[in-house]
Amino acid sequence: MKHLEIHAHADPCRLPVRILADDPVMGQMLTALLEPYCMIAEEDTVLTVLCPGDGKLPPLPKRGRFLIICDEPYAQATDRIFVLSRPLDLEQFLETVFSLCAQEEYHGAAQEYRCNDRSKTVTYNGNTVSLTDKEYALFQILLDSIGEIVSKQKLTQLLWNEGNNNACQVYMTYLRGKLERIAGPGVLVSVRGKGYMLRRP
Repeated sequence: MKHLEIHAHADPCRLPVRILADDPVMGQMLTALLEPYCMIAEEDTVLTVLCPGDGKLPPLPKRGRFLIICDEPYAQATDRIFVLSRPLDLEQFLETVFSLCAQEEYHGAAQEYRCNDRSKTVTYNGNTVSLTDKEYALFQILLDSIGEIVSKQKLTQLLWNEGNNNACQVYMTYLRGKLERIAGPGVLVSVRGKGYMLRRP
């Protein structure tokens, strides 16, 4: 491997990064490249590096940033998806990772909600709370519209098929109590006659 010159403006950061590579050798190489600068993790990551070997992109979560390394640019770049083509320019790869992590750090990634779909947990500022399946689904809907009011009618339609109007209010009370343990009072507010709003951290 050639010597890599890391420029001063691309300061390494210790934010968590996940690597998903179909080719074990590629996975080991990317891990070796990033380990001195980032935390390699499986969960609660700010960036996922994907290197699919079969040309098929797996379903991506609604949140987080993704750096895709592929032979052909079959993935469309967006504000969350970034694409690098093979053969991989290692300096460009590191510069891109540093830039994306720096952006996350600038926007206060440590102060944002982090979700674990498998364990149904939510982490904020280092504090974690466990949710039931229904609470977690409710939180996901509110998180997708963070800072905006979500009507009770919409929540009821999505989660209870309009069969139980009281269920939404009951589960909102449960969810509010749990979120306040990690994010403090007022994190989940009821807007009279309109619905509910998850406030930005």
